[in-house]
Amino acid sequence: NSSSFPPSDWVETTLGEVGKTITGKTPSTKEDSFWNGEIPFITPTDINNDLRYCIPARTISEKGKESLKTTIIPKDAICYTSIASIGLLCISKQESLTNQQINSLIVDENNDHLFFYYYLKFLTPSLKKIAGGTTTHIINKTQFENFPILLPPLSEQQAIASVLSAFDDKIELLREENKTLEELGQVIFKEWFGKYGVDDALPEGWRVGKLGEICEITSGKRPENISEIKTELNKIPLLGATKIMGFVENYLFDGRTLIIGRVGTHGEVQRFNEKIFPSDNTLVIKSDDFVFVYQILKSIDYVKMNRGAVQPLITQTDLKNYEIIIPNDEVLQNFKEATNPVFEKIDQNNSQIQSLARSRDELLPRL
Repeated sequence: NSSSFPPSDWVETTLGEVGKTITGKTPSTKEDSFWNGEIPFITPTDINNDLRYCIPARTISEKGKESLKTTIIPKDAICYTSIASIGLLCISKQESLTNQQINSLIVDENNDHLFFYYYLKFLTPSLKKIAGGTTTHIINKTQFENFPILLPPLSEQQAIASVLSAFDDKIELLREENKTLEELGQVIFKEWFGKYGVDDALPEGWRVGKLGEICEITSGKRPENISEIKTELNKIPLLGATKIMGFVENYLFDGRTLIIGRVGTHGEVQRFNEKIFPSDNTLVIKSDDFVFVYQILKSIDYVKMNRGAVQPLITQTDLKNYEIIIPNDEVLQNFKEATNPVFEKIDQNNSQIQSLARSRDELLPRL
């Protein structure tokens, strides 16, 4: 029967048989000489499941690497979170280290690392079912290595990976274009307004005012019924201080919206043009002068605005009262006309990215 599954040339094996698994470890944080070197140190918070590669926030020195030489992973290892948030994954761009929450799969020369990046995505719902632990879910190294899989021949692995990679290649190009466009928007803003401070003499018709005069600032809410993955019912992004935390059923805001962290994390400005649900640790900003307000938010020193003793805290009131330079209406309108095409192109690219990601994710289980 030509339609039977699995095909005759697929073999039953385990993850441990296709390469080597390394569980990471954190160097001593008390030893300053172990940190701030050239070796990326990957942790779950660095991993965005929409991206194949991550840029770790921290790095390890040669001395730190030497203390953990048995846990070094090479380029093209698949890093898979196996404690707490199970199933976040990325590919190492170069020789790296990870913390203990990550099992890294280093596939051998008989297998394709890109195929296993996508295969582990596909296997994640099944892997979650075997996770132990009562309060914190854990997949230990032995469980990970012994997990049964059906393995296609290398040529078929490469064929499957090439189809799915084509989507991610295009997504990454669009993200790079957006990064360039974002920088262009910032350059235009600085050229128009960067030479003036609140204590300087201002052009005629310009004035010093408060941020709350040109935008509406509110807080997010505590969500219910959160799903870790997007489903037919839960498909509205739930936003934390720096990224999407999951998905919920209903939305709080639609259209052009700005989000910053209210508590815990400072300074990262997120911009959306879709239905979203900001969580209660965020502040939500809406404005007709969207791009102008966005650039102001990106220029604020949030550390100086911090009111938190134990962890960072920004209040609505402080943000509303933040002093800014407000140009006259004609200049604001001209700035809007100069920058709107840039940000409309970014929005178009983001829409295309979402469409490509949907197509890739629909193809994944079929392949």
